Amino acid sequence: FLLELSRSRQRQASSAGRWWSGGAFVCFVGYQWWLPLYRWGGGSAQVDLLRTQHRRVGAWMPLLLLLHGASFGAGMLTLLTAAVLLHTIVGVADSSLVSDKQRQRAYLRLWLLPHILLSFLITGLALHHVWVILAHGGP
Repeated sequence: FLLELSRSRQRQASSAGRWWSGGAFVCFVGYQWWLPLYRWGGGSAQVDLLRTQHRRVGAWMPLLLLLHGASFGAGMLTLLTAAVLLHTIVGVADSSLVSDKQRQRAYLRLWLLPHILLSFLITGLALHHVWVILAHGGP
């Protein structure tokens, strides 16, 4: 793992490495919005498949962000990293862990709001990060 982290840092030293890893992370964040948009649009036919994919992609996001980070000292990227890790923990602890249907509904009410708020925070921080990078001439 440490060897791969060292290689990641070497890749991040190049402009292309930052563009590829950052672009991949933005695609992952964008894909994560597909499930809520589908649900808000009234779709229910593929919810189980989308939920499974949503969970899998969400589980990989912290690793992808770790590979994107050039240093742990960058404030905005550190904040974004912390938010993604917290969001992943909240995402893993969804209502499917509770077997009783009534408790599932109560748990969902407590769980869903922080999950959505963290989603907005992560998306906002990621977009701000991209804007700062582009405003300063790219990586």
